[in-house]
Amino acid sequence: MRKLIIIGAILVMLVVLLFASGAGLYFMFWADKIVYEVKEGIKTAGVKHKSKENLKPIVREYVRESYSLLGVPLPRRYVLLKSIAKFGKPGVDILIEILKDKEEGKNKVKMVYGGEADKSMRIAAVYIISEISEAGKKGHKDFKKAYEAIRKKIPTLVKILLHDKDVEVRIKTAETLGDIGDEQAVDGLIKALDDPGEFDVGQVEPDTVRESAAFSLGEIKTLRAVVPLIKTLERERERILVVSNIAIALEEIGDRSAVAPLIHALEKKMAEGTIIESIGKLGG
Repeated sequence: MRKLIIIGAILVMLVVLLFASGAGLYFMFWADKIVYEVKEGIKTAGVKHKSKENLKPIVREYVRESYSLLGVPLPRRYVLLKSIAKFGKPGVDILIEILKDKEEGKNKVKMVYGGEADKSMRIAAVYIISEISEAGKKGHKDFKKAYEAIRKKIPTLVKILLHDKDVEVRIKTAETLGDIGDEQAVDGLIKALDDPGEFDVGQVEPDTVRESAAFSLGEIKTLRAVVPLIKTLERERERILVVSNIAIALEEIGDRSAVAPLIHALEKKMAEGTIIESIGKLGG
């Protein structure tokens, strides 16, 4: 009887592994099919990189398909991202147009991976801008031209951060400015520390513009952010993640003048572990 149970368990494991492998192969071939179809679409449309009007539907398709694959462990997304980046400035212009277009907020991207909620094309566009920026900042040559074009769009992104009515767009734009990592964004991110906007993601706490702005200031590592971050830390009474991200940002910036305010912040009984770690790394 015991042998039968063991054999049964092994068979079940084999079935699960076969199913997982089959699903992985399905996603792999499906993603390859996407890449092929989009590339063929470019050929048949006779797209030239300088023709933004011809390029727009193609870039939209890349954005939609690349974002829809989030959560699926496939290198095929890199092919899609690289293809957008290779369009350079015209491709970046289209990404910004999608992000700014309020109507695109109604167009949802159906996520392939069940654990991810469907998002709007606006969120997809700003996410792709973020990913291209991270790759460009690391020096990947395929992303260099697009990254330089994105840096020139920082004033536009800051305007979206400070004035867009969609809270989720403001949150993701704040994160993206940190990924770009350019000091041009600092003043806008400091202003965003006062943004009360919150977006419910079904977790213990909602996402907030404040926490994203604080984290991005830490990524940029500018001393100009130290005093505004400390002031925000002193007045924050509600959100643990805001306090936590401010502590991380101050640690990343590395100014020891932040040690005393961080010690004082322990009285809040919020994110104590993160604060203590940051104090230690600052030499407090």
